[in-house]
Amino acid sequence: MRNVKKNREYVTKFETGFLLLLVVFTVFVRLQSTDIPLDRDEGAYAYIAAHLDEGMLPYKDTFDHKPPFIYYLYRTGFTMFGESAQGIRSFTTAYVVITLILLYMMVRTVTVSGFTAMLSALFYSMFINNNIFQGFGSNLEIFTHLPLLLSMFFALDRDKKYMKVSFFVSGFFAATAFFIKTMVAFAAVAPLVYILVMYRGNRLKAS
Repeated sequence: MRNVKKNREYVTKFETGFLLLLVVFTVFVRLQSTDIPLDRDEGAYAYIAAHLDEGMLPYKDTFDHKPPFIYYLYRTGFTMFGESAQGIRSFTTAYVVITLILLYMMVRTVTVSGFTAMLSALFYSMFINNNIFQGFGSNLEIFTHLPLLLSMFFALDRDKKYMKVSFFVSGFFAATAFFIKTMVAFAAVAPLVYILVMYRGNRLKAS
C-alpha cells in the first residue's frame, strides 16, 4: 500500500516490543485451551475435515448445513498441527495471532498512530478470549476475523494505480468470510459501501 513504506520508519522499538509481548501473552493464554474437547459443531467440522482426503464430499456424503470453508480450515489445521482436538486448538491460536498482527498493521497504516494501533491490538487480545466472542473455541466466528480484516485492509488502500485491483481483492476476502459464516454478510456491507462511495467520487472528479 502507498502509506506502508512511508509509515514503517515511525514504528518504534516500544511498539515492536509491546506487540511481541502481546503475541506471547495471547499464545500463552490460548494454549491453556488445548485440552478442551471439541463441542458438537466443532466435532462435525472435524469429522468432515478428517475425511476430505478420503474423497468425502461435504453435504453429499455427510449432512451439515454450514458454509464449506470451515471444513478446509480444519483440514489445514490437521495438516499443520495433527489430526486431533489439540491440533485444532493450536491452529486456532496461530490464526488468532496472525489476525492480531494484521489488525495492528491495518490500524497503524490507516491512522499513523502507534498508540491507537497498540490499543486496538490490546482490546482484540483481551476480548477474543471472552465467552461472548466464542472464548477459547474454534467455531465459525473466530475464523471470519482474518478475511474481514483483509477485506477492510484492501478497501482502505487509496493508491489510485491499484485501486481497482484492491477493490477486487477486498471483495474476494469479504466473500471468503461469507463462505465461512453467512451472517458476516452484514459486516461486509461496510467495505462495499466504502468502495461504492470511493468509486463514485473518483468518477465525479474525472468528469
